[in-house]
Amino acid sequence: MAKNSNYPMSASSSSRTGLVGLSLAAGVLLGLVWWIWHGAPNASPLPVPTPILTTSSGELPVGHSHPPRALVDALYQATFDTHAASSFETCRIEKGLEKLPVERWFVSVPLPPIDGQPLLHFVRPALEPFCMTFYGIHTFSYWLVQQQPTALGPVFKVVDFDNGDFVHVLPTHHGGIYDLERGLCTAMQCTYVTQQHQGDSFRLVNCRREHFDDGRLVRDELLDCESLGS
Repeated sequence: MAKNSNYPMSASSSSRTGLVGLSLAAGVLLGLVWWIWHGAPNASPLPVPTPILTTSSGELPVGHSHPPRALVDALYQATFDTHAASSFETCRIEKGLEKLPVERWFVSVPLPPIDGQPLLHFVRPALEPFCMTFYGIHTFSYWLVQQQPTALGPVFKVVDFDNGDFVHVLPTHHGGIYDLERGLCTAMQCTYVTQQHQGDSFRLVNCRREHFDDGRLVRDELLDCESLGS
C-alpha cells in the first residue's frame, strides 16, 4: 500500500535525511573551494606563441644596438614629462656622463617587417650606462616606435610606452603592431598579460597569474582581463 504523504516522517528517517543534506552541502562547499583555488577545470590560459624578442629588467634583447638620435628625440617628445627629463639630466650629471650622446643610454631592435606597415623598433634603456629614471624596483620602461620614410628622412612615432619585469614580442600582430606579452612579478606571484593593438589603443587578452610557494609554482590562475584595465 502506498504511504500517505500526510504522515509525518519517523525520527530516524528525518535524521538520515538531515545527515545526507549536510554531506551534500559539505561536498558542494569543498568542491567550490577547490574550484576557486585551482581554477575552472577547462579554464586554462591560451597557449602563447614563441616570441621573436625577449627582454627583462636585467637582460637586453638579442641583436640590440643604439638607436638613432631622431628616434630618441621622439621618445623625449612623446613620453618624457618634466619630472622624467629632470631626473634623466640629474642622472647624467651625477655619473659624469652629461656629454655622452643620449642615444647611448638606450638600445633598440628593428622588428621583422609586417607587409604594408611601417617598420617597428623595440626600444628600452641600456644596462650600461644605467639610469634609474627608466627603472622601477624590478621593472624597466620600454617603447614601440614606428619608422615612417619621408623625403627628408625617417620620422619616428611612439605607438606604445609601458613597463614590466619582462616583455615578449610575439609573432602575431593586429593593426600593424606586434602583440606583446608582459609580466609583473613579486616574490609570491607573476601576472602575465598579452596585449593586442586595436584602433588607437591596446586591449588585454589571455591574462593569468602564477602563484609560487618557496620558489615552486603551485597554482596557475586565469584572470578577467577587463578587471586589470589596459
